[in-house]
Amino acid sequence: MFHVECMNTPISPNGARAPSTGSSDPLIPVFLVQESDSFISEDIVAALRAMGPCRVIDVTDVDQIAPVLADEDAVTAAFLEISFEEVLACGIMSALVRCGARIILTTDSSGASDALAAGWGTLARPFNEPMIHEALSAHLVAEHRPKPLSQCAH
Repeated sequence: MFHVECMNTPISPNGARAPSTGSSDPLIPVFLVQESDSFISEDIVAALRAMGPCRVIDVTDVDQIAPVLADEDAVTAAFLEISFEEVLACGIMSALVRCGARIILTTDSSGASDALAAGWGTLARPFNEPMIHEALSAHLVAEHRPKPLSQCAH
């Protein structure tokens, strides 16, 4: 699924695809999408925007997450293309917790049980728009928030 609006989104100096809607309205949800494959990223972004007004921070690499979250007060959910172990090892947990982001992993099923035990969501590949909506809705309704790093195993 291609969305020209997303494909023409400018690239910020840190390499992140800057959000095109730029709203600072606290009632508008903010989502973080970390995905290296631009086609998959565009599908996730389109599925999120299909749910209603939102702002999407779209990055390709995990190293871009902490810098782009530095200016964010709140993030509704973070869709991450990395494993449970990588989330814990790469140093982004404090930024995600500070923003109140609900974590949804979009990688294979390895580590899914650890992610669920930590209060995170998972989205098994391959996925489609209804599956993205379902994962997000279930995760938001449950009011899962990431546990402090000290409470996560590994």
